Amino acid sequence: MTHTISLLLELTEQDRWGFLLLLRVKNTSTNRWFFPNPGITCLRFAPIETLTPLEWYTSVMVSGESGGTTLEPKGHCSYSFRVRPCKIQPKETQFQDDWDYGRWCLRLIQGEFSVFAECTVNEDYFHPDSHLRFRDMKKLAAEDDALLWAGSVRSNTLNVYYAEQ
Repeated sequence: MTHTISLLLELTEQDRWGFLLLLRVKNTSTNRWFFPNPGITCLRFAPIETLTPLEWYTSVMVSGESGGTTLEPKGHCSYSFRVRPCKIQPKETQFQDDWDYGRWCLRLIQGEFSVFAECTVNEDYFHPDSHLRFRDMKKLAAEDDALLWAGSVRSNTLNVYYAEQ
């Protein structure tokens, strides 16, 4: 099933506050798929020297709604993610009201990074915000008269440079 969903990652903005990335999810099949909403932690930032993705850090543990999206055949949807270096305090930016921006950060050091998105849905699936599991997602898909997409998919890779200020 890997080729029934494709991901395209785009860098739409970069500034001292971090990066704005757009993730486009496209259904390349003739099936109606229910695709669990990816969170910001699906993004991988790996220093080009090691290619080992950095860990995400959170300041708040929450439980909230985060189901998914039903993608019609050949349909698509998009997600925007504002990525914050841990050294930047949200209150020092214009994004004070952006919940995810304030909640999640990466310990970026000056240098070049390979960035990609990776989504995996299988029997062990667990969404950290909603606490929904694979069986819950299957139920949501059925309620929407769709099939739950399962598999692993990775986006294109971008190279970005982070300069400490």
